[in-house]
Amino acid sequence: MFSSIGIDPYSKTIDEVSLPFNPNYSLLFETFDTELTSKSLDSTFSFDLNAEEIKYSKRIIEKKIIGNIRFGDLKIDENFWYNDQNDTYNRWLHGSRWLFSLTNAYKNTNDKKYSEAACALIEDWLKRFGDNYQKNKRIGPKMAWHDETTAIRVQVLCYFYYNCKDVLSKEFIELLTGNL
Repeated sequence: MFSSIGIDPYSKTIDEVSLPFNPNYSLLFETFDTELTSKSLDSTFSFDLNAEEIKYSKRIIEKKIIGNIRFGDLKIDENFWYNDQNDTYNRWLHGSRWLFSLTNAYKNTNDKKYSEAACALIEDWLKRFGDNYQKNKRIGPKMAWHDETTAIRVQVLCYFYYNCKDVLSKEFIELLTGNL
């Protein structure tokens, strides 16, 4: 990362480096000396992340609710993708980061109900905003194809595909890859 600007953080200390950019970036160098292990991270959290993701995913499936601490609950219904909230909210919604939980729930349990729920939500989004959306000159929420929102969604969809590809139908894979 730093080799392109001539800095080898492994061979020099922060005092030996003349930074050609904001000195606050020196905090990046400090992380090279800190070893984070899963054991140290486990002791940092007082809850079981896998259990929390499964609980969140069950709520999505059983109650048809996607929740966010900042924005509250969102009922999954015919108006799910359309709302009057602000751009930040729509970026969260259309970026689909909440699909990480469904993906991880499947990954940790091998229960297809999680991957199937994710497929249904992805398919609904693609049918509303995929090829037809582009052909219709993007009528709808402006954040659906915002650059940052799209970048986040592509990461989420790639993660989902990588972890669930063994249970995805050929038709779904074609729909997904045809719209990326």
